[in-house]
Amino acid sequence: MLEGLGVPKLGNPVARGDHRITVEVEIPTKLAADDREVLEKLMEKYKGGNPKGGLGNFLDDLFHKK
Repeated sequence: MLEGLGVPKLGNPVARGDHRITVEVEIPTKLAADDREVLEKLMEKYKGGNPKGGLGNFLDDLFHKK
């Protein structure tokens, strides 16, 4: 939410409401062979090889940083 960055309030053009943003991310459950190859290259680059748990755990670590 971006506080104070929305549309001007009625009757008071100086005051602004909040701007709410919704982002929907769709993560595919099945990968084509070439997509999987690209992700495995990323895994090698950032993890230095094949981490325990394979590609699934790598993606979990990538998108759910602690």
